[in-house]
Amino acid sequence: MTVERFVQWFGAVCILAGLARIGMTPSNLVWGTDSPMELMFAMIACVLMAIGTFGVFLALPSRFGVSLWTVLAIIIGNMMTLCVLYGRAAYGEYPGNDTLAESIVGLIMTVGVLGGTLVLSVLMWRSNVFPRWSALLHILMLVSMALPYEAYFASFWGAAYVGMGICMVKNAKHGSVNHEQTARVLG
Repeated sequence: MTVERFVQWFGAVCILAGLARIGMTPSNLVWGTDSPMELMFAMIACVLMAIGTFGVFLALPSRFGVSLWTVLAIIIGNMMTLCVLYGRAAYGEYPGNDTLAESIVGLIMTVGVLGGTLVLSVLMWRSNVFPRWSALLHILMLVSMALPYEAYFASFWGAAYVGMGICMVKNAKHGSVNHEQTARVLG
């Protein structure tokens, strides 16, 4: 399988992840915050986002050495979010609020997902592999956190991943995949 096919498959996973994340918003509006349906969409989205984000590393040029660390931060942030969501779905309320473990997990999630997304959008902007609108969708996702109703944040987050996935599927067909960096990773 060629590198372009890998990137296309990772792009397809990003599209599915974005659609799952977008599915959180109607679930929240219909069944309420932290409903089982919303948490199921969230857990599926976290797993798919962690997998699909690795394709971004394959698509970015090797001159951005920090890109692997950014992608790893986002993947770890998504996995920590998955753990929190599973805990919420399986046990309902957490046993203790404001515990040290809860604070540490919250910090890792914030740095991994939000900090990683900010750095990723800058890398996407500078790399000229992804179109500018894809990087702007990630910035819009971060700005949407300030919306008064938090249910819509998931839609912006999902739209950013759908846009990134579409670009990965489309750009891989045009040969803009970094083969040197991919050869180092895949051996």
